[in-house]
Amino acid sequence: MSDEADPAWDPDEEEINDELASEGDESPAIRARIPDSIALGVFSTGAIIGTGPHECVIDFLQTLLPPPRLAARIIMPHVVFSQFVRGMDENLSHYRRTHGAIPEAAPAALPTPSQNIDELYDELKIADEVLKGVYATGFMITHAQAELAIDFVATFLPQPIVVARIYMAIAQAPQLLSSLRAAYDQWRDRPEES
Repeated sequence: MSDEADPAWDPDEEEINDELASEGDESPAIRARIPDSIALGVFSTGAIIGTGPHECVIDFLQTLLPPPRLAARIIMPHVVFSQFVRGMDENLSHYRRTHGAIPEAAPAALPTPSQNIDELYDELKIADEVLKGVYATGFMITHAQAELAIDFVATFLPQPIVVARIYMAIAQAPQLLSSLRAAYDQWRDRPEES
């Protein structure tokens, strides 16, 4: 993508400029429009990750107050999912170099592995606009000392657009990364379909 000015670009729109890929990669910077409806983002306390034959789905949850809610659903191809796992790992490594150890998270009211997935989704409050999900082909991860921010981006023409913005307490990030790795490993090690 070019960094040249786009004549259709609204200068009042917020934009992000950062690299998608790992350090040392020569990937171009992302420039993405952030709609007003996305700019404030949503806060998440955890996630459920599922993989299918063609894509991965990350359901970000809000479990602070009952009933638990589905805050955002992100759908991405496997190649982007693997880049996202690597990006989260690199971002948390950078956090540790900059700020030291990640604080311990308080025990969260997240689903237990023994909980039936159907029962879990029956308990969630899910708005129709969230249920359909958004498709992401890129992302940008940033952090401050206490929080993590993830912009999911659809890199379609004529211009990339942020389709979801997620905030999490930095203490929740290691659990998210662990869940992402487990889902990726499960997908990678699946038996080949005939």
